[in-house]
Amino acid sequence: MAKSYFLLCLLLIFGIALPAKAQVGDSLVINFKDGHKVALALTDIRKITFDSLTSGVTENKPQNDLQVSPSYPNPSRNEATIDFSISTAGVVKISIFDAKGKSVRNLQVNAEAGKNQINWDGLDNLGNHVLSGSYLYEVRFQDDRQVRKMVVIK
Repeated sequence: MAKSYFLLCLLLIFGIALPAKAQVGDSLVINFKDGHKVALALTDIRKITFDSLTSGVTENKPQNDLQVSPSYPNPSRNEATIDFSISTAGVVKISIFDAKGKSVRNLQVNAEAGKNQINWDGLDNLGNHVLSGSYLYEVRFQDDRQVRKMVVIK
């Protein structure tokens, strides 16, 4: 395991060129799956290369871990259930759009951390049943959003 860290550090030190505008104090932080962390000053790095040892590079932004499952039944006749999961409790907003992108229904739920679901009754914002067709639903939680497709058949 220590040999892998050493090899990766060597690969990072001797590879592709970094931008010349690195400031003193800027660093590259590598987080390993086992929790081990390595920080290297950007001013000390001349090149970085990646080979088959590298599984991926991700942006360092907070994740809310919003996970949205396909609605069911799909296609639906009158109503649909949307399952989603979030990492912390909060307000989840669901917007349903028709095939032309027009907002049909806006739903909101105070959801608990973990698995949740919301049932859409097949009605628009005015209380009318929607027509047969394809619809998109967008689930939003904090800065995360996911879009899925559903079909309504009357």
